[in-house]
Amino acid sequence: EESLLTIRKEINGTREAKEGNQYIVQLLDALKQIKDVPSNVIHGDFNISNILFSGSNVGAVVDFAETRQGFYEEDLAAVVDELPSYKSQMIKAFEISTGRSVNEQKLNYGLAYRALLTVLIKCRLQPEHEHSEAKQQLEQRMKSLFAVL
Repeated sequence: EESLLTIRKEINGTREAKEGNQYIVQLLDALKQIKDVPSNVIHGDFNISNILFSGSNVGAVVDFAETRQGFYEEDLAAVVDELPSYKSQMIKAFEISTGRSVNEQKLNYGLAYRALLTVLIKCRLQPEHEHSEAKQQLEQRMKSLFAVL
């Protein structure tokens, strides 16, 4: 919740606010429906470029500048978002390596949150007609999120 409120504050008065505020309100509503406080420390920017490999093994994870409280599934969502065809394998590996079951609501929240960030970045950097694909993906992620709530 805090990260969403921070984003809302940062985009206030910008052209991103027009696009982002409605989705921020929806994501805040989704958090209430999940009925769990995101209290785990997560990486916050967990993606393929922040994972260093040694052969086929993870050698290190870097760039902890976005570390915050959240759901573990938010970090998993970042990798699933980048490699969607490996979703089931990544979920299985996550569950085996952490001993935790993946909560589909929280995973979908993480995917929607990432899609929101993508839209906001594209709104800032590109003309409106060039970020329609990102907005469509955000709409799809929001539908998936509310379908499991």
